[in-house]
Amino acid sequence: MGNIEYIALSRQTALFRQMDVVANNIANAATPGYKSESMMFSEYLSGLGKQKTASFTSDVRTLRNMTQGPLRTTNRSFDMAIEGKGFFEIDTPLGARYTRVGMFQRNAQGELVTAQGYRVQGESGPIALDEDDLDIFIREDGTVMASRAGGADEERGKIKVVKFENENMLREISNSLYDAGGEAPASAEEQTDFRMAQGMVEDSNVNPTRELTELIKVSRSFGMTSNFLGDINALQEKAIATLAKQPGG
Repeated sequence: MGNIEYIALSRQTALFRQMDVVANNIANAATPGYKSESMMFSEYLSGLGKQKTASFTSDVRTLRNMTQGPLRTTNRSFDMAIEGKGFFEIDTPLGARYTRVGMFQRNAQGELVTAQGYRVQGESGPIALDEDDLDIFIREDGTVMASRAGGADEERGKIKVVKFENENMLREISNSLYDAGGEAPASAEEQTDFRMAQGMVEDSNVNPTRELTELIKVSRSFGMTSNFLGDINALQEKAIATLAKQPGG
């Protein structure tokens, strides 16, 4: 196999990976809190002698777009969205995990938990509600207030919101949860960093139209590269057949 084929195959491999990333974005266009991804490519130059080089395509890594997705109203008391920077901290059996998906509920112990049953962390530990609590109100700074029959509103804790210097260092594991990847979170308790919106959830930031357009473009490039490799193979077969017909071939 010659250098031309290797160069084309490197491009085809990168396109195949890019197609997989775009398809995953489209599949998660309706997943709450999902962040779209894209491929970062680089050019790898290989020497061919006499100062000539061959340019290969290399897919370096996947980049995650951490731009906030649109907020959707649900009117459910335990649904919360972070408007601005920050993540909810979740207590899991494997340690602290982080998410932008605030679709919470109350467990049998009155604690605020995720759909998987993991406890939502507050500034002073898990958020626990009393059986007699009536309406639950979440302030913009994350403070959880509960009204009680015949009494004044009482505070039940403050939801912990953290932020990261480099959000692309976070590693997505499952159920829209992220591992910190060794980076220590910083407090995002300043009101200028975020605003808590009760009765809302953050939807995916995927733009389906743009992703479909990208998928078509990548598919066409992949097809063109495949056709190019087919043409090269046909030319080689023709050259071999021609040589075979030569005297002494």
